[in-house]
Amino acid sequence: MLSDNLRFMLIVSAVNLTQVNDPRQEGILVTSNTHVEHSTLCQRCISNLYGQRHYA
Repeated sequence: MLSDNLRFMLIVSAVNLTQVNDPRQEGILVTSNTHVEHSTLCQRCISNLYGQRHYA
């Protein structure tokens, strides 16, 4: 339903959805940014601030 726009709703650089058959496997996995100079920013924010701006 939200498809690619889910990343804007969650304010993240990427979202991967996986369908599960067992409701006990449902959950949210969050991974942090591994950028050395900007470890507290997501990749989308880094590219908007220091590279080519793709999103408002």
